Amino acid sequence: TLQWIVSGRAARDAAKLLSDIPGAKQSQLLLAANWPSCPVSKAEATNTLSRSKRENPAAAHFCSWFYMAGFFDAEGTIKLAAHSCNLKLEIGQKYKQVLANIQEFIIQQNGDKSAYLYGPAQSGCYRLMVGRSEVATLLLMNMLRSRMLVKRKAAKAAIGFCVHNHAETRIALATLVGNAARYVRLDTKGCQRARDINRLQARTKRLLRSESSDPAVLAHA
Repeated sequence: TLQWIVSGRAARDAAKLLSDIPGAKQSQLLLAANWPSCPVSKAEATNTLSRSKRENPAAAHFCSWFYMAGFFDAEGTIKLAAHSCNLKLEIGQKYKQVLANIQEFIIQQNGDKSAYLYGPAQSGCYRLMVGRSEVATLLLMNMLRSRMLVKRKAAKAAIGFCVHNHAETRIALATLVGNAARYVRLDTKGCQRARDINRLQARTKRLLRSESSDPAVLAHA
């Protein structure tokens, strides 16, 4: 892990430059840029900084393609399910307002409500989900143009996805995200079985919702 650490006057100068850019940590940067030298004031500033890290950021509209590219690099996930040919993007975050700002930005850029906010989950995090392949592809293309770095290769693999290279794209994405879930990933045959199971489950649900509940009908589902 690469860390950039500055302290003293250099830290205050860096915070001053960064605080001119609207963002979720703007209030913290402003505080750091004007960090006091008096011991009493320094103690008060430390408490204020600690509180601000636990608070939901103000509902400021600060989102841009560059902001979103950096945020997605850190918190985003590119998903391609085994049973579906639908590309999805997901962002997790404990502060709902941050995701709400990104959601509004996506809606403004796309012209319709294509991003949905869910949560909080048991982990306490909210999730922003984009579930349409064409919108997900458009977002990835714009984030690539806005200097996405960490997930750049994964984004390029996802953009090249089509129905005919579903398995290959999943393998490429799996390779790029590491080995943490290598034992739960499905190969080409596994993906096909997952799609078959998904279709059978959907058909069974439709039959159960219908007026007919004849076991003989369900047996042919």
